[in-house]
Amino acid sequence: MATPSKKWAHEEVCLLIENYEANPILWDIRHPDYRDRVKKNLVTEKLANNFNCPVSEISRKLHNLRNQVSQELKKIKQKKAEVGQKKQRDGPIFRH
Repeated sequence: MATPSKKWAHEEVCLLIENYEANPILWDIRHPDYRDRVKKNLVTEKLANNFNCPVSEISRKLHNLRNQVSQELKKIKQKKAEVGQKKQRDGPIFRH
């Protein structure tokens, strides 16, 4: 049976994001060790120790946060496209 997921307090989520940003090996594709899974796993293990939870929980939470950011960016992009279309329809009509 799967272990229940950790209940994350807002402060913990903010701290996890700060720790994630402080470790570019996890997110910066230009980082020399970005593709080195062993080093990335060591960093993830360190995060898990800091948050007193399994590595799988850290990986799950980071995955969920990345998905949430992607969804929000997609919504923003769609809104901008809708506003642009509305401006085109409501724009001035030029007649010769």
